[in-house]
Amino acid sequence: MIEQIRRGIEQFSRTTSLDITLIGPDDMLHQQGRHLIATRFQSHRTRPACDRGFGAACVAHCRVACNDRLAADPRASTTHCWKGIREIATPIRWRDQHIATLYAGTWRSQQAPPEAMALGQEWIYTWHELPLWSDRYQAQWGPLLKLFASGLAEELAPIIFNTAKSTDMQTRIDSWVQLHFSREVTLNDLAEFLGRSASRTSALVRSLYGQPFALVLRSKRLKVAAHYLQTTTKRIRSIAHSAGFNDPAYFSRIFRQKYGVSPKQWRQRYDHQDDA
Repeated sequence: MIEQIRRGIEQFSRTTSLDITLIGPDDMLHQQGRHLIATRFQSHRTRPACDRGFGAACVAHCRVACNDRLAADPRASTTHCWKGIREIATPIRWRDQHIATLYAGTWRSQQAPPEAMALGQEWIYTWHELPLWSDRYQAQWGPLLKLFASGLAEELAPIIFNTAKSTDMQTRIDSWVQLHFSREVTLNDLAEFLGRSASRTSALVRSLYGQPFALVLRSKRLKVAAHYLQTTTKRIRSIAHSAGFNDPAYFSRIFRQKYGVSPKQWRQRYDHQDDA
């Protein structure tokens, strides 16, 4: 199944002559130690104009902001990053869940932003080699990209969310937590999904994870928050909310308990490593 998905993306990219990149939130496209999509389709760094000057602002735009925007408003749209690079962004959704953003094409805007010009003459030359953006590209490719994204969602969903029948109960629970960690959910919600009573579900979770459901859910949320702190420039309060914590003070307290440092110190640690 995974190999079929990879071949389909490669064929679509060759047929349309469009650069294709799929970027999902919270490592959605990386399951159980394997990449669901070929790694060359999971990063904009395969594109010269994107690779030059790649940094935190690029991650914040493509991996965080665009995914958040399309998760809230799932209509295909164009992106315009800080380098003056345009793409068509299409959400890949299964039911109500945003799986990833499909980026297609690489164009340049009319004029490079001043902050991008500071990248130097070599980058400016690379940027000018890109075709100039026109609104007709959205009309030309938008419907086809939406159809392709819909097909990808149907192929990816059974792998990501384990919608196929399976006896691996821990995989089913992991997939459900991955889908719902940012929402206000309870053990009863998980029990309803599994078709079991709350008491049997509680016992099952303890036997599989060695801890109650509340701690399993909290651990997932903390892991997501740590990832956001490491890879984005979002405000800590916003990260707490995105990871499913409604109280920033509580989030900071249990984050320190888990990792031994505050969220701010955790971020500074990785900022320091990046500068090294």
